[in-house]
Amino acid sequence: MAQDIIKGVVLDEKNAPIPGANILIKGTLKGTVTNMDGEFSLSVNTTDVLVFSYIGYQKKEMPVKGLSTLKVQLELDAKQLDEIVVVGYGVQKKSIVTGAISSIKSEEVESTPIANASQALQGRTSGVIVQSNSGAPGGEVSIKIRGVSSNGNSSPLYIVDGLQVGNINNISPNDIESIEVLKDAASAAIFGARGANGVVLVTTKQGEKGKYKITYDGYYGIQEASNKVKMLNATEYMRIHNAASEWDNTVPRYSEDRIQQNTIDTDWQDEMYQPAPITNHALSFSGGGKKSSFSSSLSYFSQDGIVGGSDKSNFDRYTFRINSTHEINEVITFGQNLSYSYSKARGFNEKQQVSTLSSMYLHDPLTPVFTDDPTGYHKDAVTNSAGQYYAISEELDGYAGNPMAILETQNREQLTGTLRGNVYLDFNLGTLVEGLKFKTSFGLNNYNSHNRVFTPAFYISAQGPFQNGTSTAQVTTNSNTSIQFENVLSYSRSFGKQNISAILGHSLISDQYRNTNSTNSDIYPSTWHYGWPSNGGQENMLAEAMLNESRLVSFFGRVSYNYDEKYMLNATIRRDGSTRFGENNKYGIFPSLSAGWTISNEDFFQVDHNKISLIKLRGSWGQVGNDRIGNWGHMSIMERSDHYIINGSLVQGFAPLRAANPDLKWETSETLNLGLDLGFLNNKLTFTVEYYDKLTKDLLYELPIPAFTGRMGPLANIGTVSNKGVEFDIRFTGEIRKLKIDILGNMSYNHNNMTKLENAEGYFNGRNLGTLDGNMRVQEGYPMPFFFAYKTDGIFQNQDEVNNHTSAEGELIQPNAKPGDIRFVDINADGKISDEDRTNIGNAIPKFNYGLTLNLGYKNWDMSMFLQAQTHYDIANVAYGPNETYQNLNARHLGYWKGEGSTNEWPAMTHEDANGNFTKINDMIHIEDASYLRLRNLQLGYTFPTRISQKAGMDRFRIYGSVQNLFTITNYSGADPEFSDSDLLRYGLDNGSYPQSRTYLMGLNVSF
Repeated sequence: MAQDIIKGVVLDEKNAPIPGANILIKGTLKGTVTNMDGEFSLSVNTTDVLVFSYIGYQKKEMPVKGLSTLKVQLELDAKQLDEIVVVGYGVQKKSIVTGAISSIKSEEVESTPIANASQALQGRTSGVIVQSNSGAPGGEVSIKIRGVSSNGNSSPLYIVDGLQVGNINNISPNDIESIEVLKDAASAAIFGARGANGVVLVTTKQGEKGKYKITYDGYYGIQEASNKVKMLNATEYMRIHNAASEWDNTVPRYSEDRIQQNTIDTDWQDEMYQPAPITNHALSFSGGGKKSSFSSSLSYFSQDGIVGGSDKSNFDRYTFRINSTHEINEVITFGQNLSYSYSKARGFNEKQQVSTLSSMYLHDPLTPVFTDDPTGYHKDAVTNSAGQYYAISEELDGYAGNPMAILETQNREQLTGTLRGNVYLDFNLGTLVEGLKFKTSFGLNNYNSHNRVFTPAFYISAQGPFQNGTSTAQVTTNSNTSIQFENVLSYSRSFGKQNISAILGHSLISDQYRNTNSTNSDIYPSTWHYGWPSNGGQENMLAEAMLNESRLVSFFGRVSYNYDEKYMLNATIRRDGSTRFGENNKYGIFPSLSAGWTISNEDFFQVDHNKISLIKLRGSWGQVGNDRIGNWGHMSIMERSDHYIINGSLVQGFAPLRAANPDLKWETSETLNLGLDLGFLNNKLTFTVEYYDKLTKDLLYELPIPAFTGRMGPLANIGTVSNKGVEFDIRFTGEIRKLKIDILGNMSYNHNNMTKLENAEGYFNGRNLGTLDGNMRVQEGYPMPFFFAYKTDGIFQNQDEVNNHTSAEGELIQPNAKPGDIRFVDINADGKISDEDRTNIGNAIPKFNYGLTLNLGYKNWDMSMFLQAQTHYDIANVAYGPNETYQNLNARHLGYWKGEGSTNEWPAMTHEDANGNFTKINDMIHIEDASYLRLRNLQLGYTFPTRISQKAGMDRFRIYGSVQNLFTITNYSGADPEFSDSDLLRYGLDNGSYPQSRTYLMGLNVSF
């Protein structure tokens, strides 16, 4: 029979060529493979049927039927999606994983333009809380895995390509191949004393042998304020303050004529917020030959702030990365991972009680931005670069200042360089013992930062916080060098249906931290350019330096067994020794055990896999530790104190700083985890549910001591906190006609409770909420932490209600109250409202977290949508000053009590506030439900047909448009309900946060 030549191309789900795809004539061994461009040529008969296959994709059959050319697109095989996951010191097939591990692949990371890698975790995996610490350029995020487990550092451990790092903010998201989150103790136990808060494993992209590939990913966008806080306009401002004066029986400040004739109505948010650009460019090169492969990249990211712009609020980051592997011979493979990042950040102080941002809300609308007549202004009154004087308010008492003037005085810059990398040798010892390998690696993580602050002399208002009589300059340098040396012996072997693998390893980590700090005043010339300590008076110069060191030495092992992928068993143990702990507890042992049973692989399971394809049960138990307590906490420390005269000479004195505690040890988390994995429709639909019970013991706390024994008490292990929760993940991948659908959803619930606190009081207080009367508190029997303040019971509507609010003895509980005031709850029933009536009125850690991703593809079009939500948590909205009588107010105040029956939700307006309606932190005025639903990303893209892109020499050319933070549904009245803090005891305290922006982007993806 005569044969014809058929030619064609094999494409993946994104219309990109697949090199190395197999093509066989059905029923024969005759076939070929595609070349580097996905092309093939084969001699066939008209009656032949071709079978196309490639790892990770479904097989596809196509009859020849006299065709001369074919275009074949393969679909991902749902059974093999995410088949391999990274675990500590190795990888595992997902089908035999017994712990609680979530995996995020590069496609998901790259689907949403993000500033740093930490944001890739937000809403994409259950059990992980990701909240923004600040919406400022380069702003960091707070990550909590399965709740808050420590009153100290609750951040997870980060491992990048096997190297421990402090965070992953300086990694270009385009460099990431996968992110794995180890959530249970059994998965994290291989990291021992560092794994109590969970582990985030980041694997960067490696090269592949074969075709050389060049890719470019870039976007440009404009940011704007996503939400303006509703504040009072000028008329509302004057009328509401008049109402407060009338309520206090004082003369109103603003006459009706002034209200009617006023022409100034400054919207400070409009003045402060401005559109700002954001851009990212990432270029990568990868490829390899028979024995070597490499992957390298360059990237540049730049973001200006919507407050302050490039001059006052900006972040630039440059990154370089190169990874390579080289087969020296059949036994030895050499590899290295190396990256460097450099960033420059300009910003301002957001954390001070009355900052630029809080003044934006506080400042009255009757004051213009600039004054035309600066007569009588202080010599240090603030001007802009054009010489215009910023106006000073005549309405305020001086506890808030012109926010534009405050911003003008802010000069902060941070330069950061991070070099990280490791080199390793892999020895294949299979000629000695089949399945035996040895890997030795040496890693270095070097972080250097240069921080500079310059503050000119200024006069903004009459009160101290807004006056600076002399210019000051400060320069701080930090250097942190971590060296990591590890040796791992591994064994993997199959005996029929029995599979066993094991590792035995040793690790040594040495950390050294150096800090220098210099300050000076009377800087001349008093400008940012000359604002260095060396340009000040020598008599005010102060310089200091410090050195900190720590060591961690470890031995670890793991054994994994599975029988025919039906029954799985894993056991891990690690022994750590640390210089951070007392002589009696320098070493700790951290064991774990986990098991799994895949019921759907049993012979008795005869259900059609097109209906039920997977039923798997998992269970695990383990212990892990937390060693991030700083250095020398177990030792007695001295500090410089007063000078003394000895033998007629003035000498430096020293005094005790902290008493020693030789029994100090790490916090230990013990977790029980139960999991169920289900698959339907040949695993096109998958479902996972996890239940965990996590108990963290030996929390550290500073004990109170008599003053003569030192300024700080010894650290002691005195607390226990419980986190229990449930997690759900669901995914559907399929196709309806020509519409490709990929839906991922997750939900998690966490219940946090401080079960034991063994100090004398049974509690300890955190931060005061501004200067207001209230605290953050950690206390036995409550969530950690919680808002410790006053509970309310509505508004007194008339005098009878005031008179009837009495103690058992008939005394008035609130003798200063009158109709229109808040009725406070007398918690301890002692007949009065005092500090003893403060109680738990809210918690800033979300109990419920949700994420939903929808990806659609139709022909060359693609659309993605990412929704994220957090519920059942609170924020203390204290973005105002209690000492500022005539501050501007949130528009919520317009609903104030105006007479009996008018409202039961907001008190009458008052300046004197004898009842403490506004000065006592309470659940009516200050603590707000911050639950929200946010459309994180909406994206529409188009990939040009291969025939067009290849004519231009490209394998793929895609353009897209994207909107981030398009809308947020919330009842929170502040700027942004997604607010957190790196300090646990400031978590949820919003005194004027930098909000996240709405961003409009255009981008393109090109590959050659």
